[in-house]
Amino acid sequence: MARRAKETDCKGAALTRLDYEKLRLAAKALAEAKADREWFAKQSARKQSKPKKRSGLRGPQKRRLVIALAEQQGNLCALCEQPFTESHPPTIDHKQPLMHGGTDRIANLQAAHGWCNRRRGAMSIWMFRRMLANGRIEPPPSEES
Repeated sequence: MARRAKETDCKGAALTRLDYEKLRLAAKALAEAKADREWFAKQSARKQSKPKKRSGLRGPQKRRLVIALAEQQGNLCALCEQPFTESHPPTIDHKQPLMHGGTDRIANLQAAHGWCNRRRGAMSIWMFRRMLANGRIEPPPSEES
């Protein structure tokens, strides 16, 4: 009659079938967690290596475009409709945000205060104006001399 070998843990203690199954499942869960961590690390490294979307214009070209857009709008911010000043110069704003499928084409660009542009974010223009009118967004700071 053949004797059946008992399964033991690392310290040599006898394991029941239930204990053995629990250890096996725990080891499997640890291996899956390690694989998940490696996969997430690979994904985050891939995301960090992608270049961010940026407008192709730099330096003097960009400045000329901002000035032309501002003059086309009568030197008024497209978002709050206040005039541009030395302390609140115009910046390029996208009518349809890049995040929502907008492009860098001239037809999608407008001049806005940097303050308004940052507060608007990816919000639609009408939503920004509505929140500005309702007082949920503070208007840009006024000129104080």
